Amino acid sequence: MIEKRIEIPESETILSDLDNTLVEGGFNTNCSEIYEVISRIQSNGLKIGLSSDTPFEALEVWRDRFGMNGPIIAEKGAVVCTESGLSYNKEDSTTFTNTLETMINALSVKGFVIWEGNPVEALRMNMRIGNPGDRIALVNNLRKCSIGLFFRLVGQSGEMRTDQTITRLAMENIRNIYSNLEIDEDYNENHGLVIIARKGTNKRTGTQILMEDEGFKEVGMIGDSMSDYLGSDIAKHFAVQNAADKFKALSDYVAKERLTLGVVEILNKLLKTSEE
Repeated sequence: MIEKRIEIPESETILSDLDNTLVEGGFNTNCSEIYEVISRIQSNGLKIGLSSDTPFEALEVWRDRFGMNGPIIAEKGAVVCTESGLSYNKEDSTTFTNTLETMINALSVKGFVIWEGNPVEALRMNMRIGNPGDRIALVNNLRKCSIGLFFRLVGQSGEMRTDQTITRLAMENIRNIYSNLEIDEDYNENHGLVIIARKGTNKRTGTQILMEDEGFKEVGMIGDSMSDYLGSDIAKHFAVQNAADKFKALSDYVAKERLTLGVVEILNKLLKTSEE
């Protein structure tokens, strides 16, 4: 059987989703080869960057961690980092900052311990916050044009764990604060997480800002869900094996492997094309 060849996008720029693509649920990779293949493919002239719902500063950490040389699209397209600098809507940023402050005050009144920083890194490092029995609201203060909150209960051993009752209590006290805004709410009770963003914010619009600034006509996008689908008019799409069926059906290539292993497979295919 002849192996399917992956075409390199016109811009020679590849963007990758982070969660459930490059990293698994515990925010770790499942293949150490990723660092070597990124280095090799970049040595062949391609650029590799990130496109995620994650805040810009956190994605910078991941970009450095992977040794990437490409652009960053953060907060699901609301924040774009190009060679010209950082681009985002300052009015939206002010609105979300003020809304978050009101939400923090409401949670404090209900007895939640407020922790501000990068919740993903705090959970990844099993950081100890608060005391046994405390209700914790982990506030992502890196976000510029969206709001991200994790809710946790501190166990008897000091570990933070999800608790649906705690999460529901928090949501009951903050939903009314942003109910008058035109937003999309990404709420996951099982994961104790809510992300609030301006309605209509998506990776396609963020990519178009990047393309206009850099003079691109087409990029490559590696992902696992329909939020990673940018449109066939501006992107070639590559899916990891754990991707949603609809995204797989629309992709130019579907990896045989899951998560980081799948990204390595895709990048190796692109590397082979670049060496032809």
